[in-house]
Amino acid sequence: MTTDISSSDNVIRRDDIEARIAELEGEREALQEAIEEAKQERADLIENIENCRADNEGEEKSADTREALKEARQALKDFDDDNNVGAAEAELADFDNKENDSGGAELAALKELLDDMGSADEAINDDYFQEYIEELIKDCYPMPKEFDSGAWPWRHMVIDYESAADEAKSDYSSVEFRGQTFWAR
Repeated sequence: MTTDISSSDNVIRRDDIEARIAELEGEREALQEAIEEAKQERADLIENIENCRADNEGEEKSADTREALKEARQALKDFDDDNNVGAAEAELADFDNKENDSGGAELAALKELLDDMGSADEAINDDYFQEYIEELIKDCYPMPKEFDSGAWPWRHMVIDYESAADEAKSDYSSVEFRGQTFWAR
């Protein structure tokens, strides 16, 4: 299951970051395993050629051993023509390329975000922070019932959520993720 994390998200949660890092590390590990498997397959093909060559040079030299050697050489040539090792290595290099929008670039950015967040459980997008604080105030701080009554003078009173959000930022740490500011606490 892919956990997409974007710099346009309103809130990024630590557990989502950790899950995505695990996914990306798993992808990278699979690419490394593909390289090792391709190298092992090539080594096995070379060993098969050596065995066929030994059979072809021994006392059991026959049309069958010559044909087996020819087939073994062709299998190695086909393998090398397909460039299985090189393709797997190129795929890993592309993943690790931090200059493009690769898994490696995402992995590095997420690890940096997680490190910058310290022990915070979530990071709130700067573009969403005022709305977040407004919801926090409504959820955590009871308003006098008269405040929403529409009666004078209450109907003229408003909460300055922008100022409240600006003041609340002093309790948060600013972190950057892919060019966007987030607030973590």
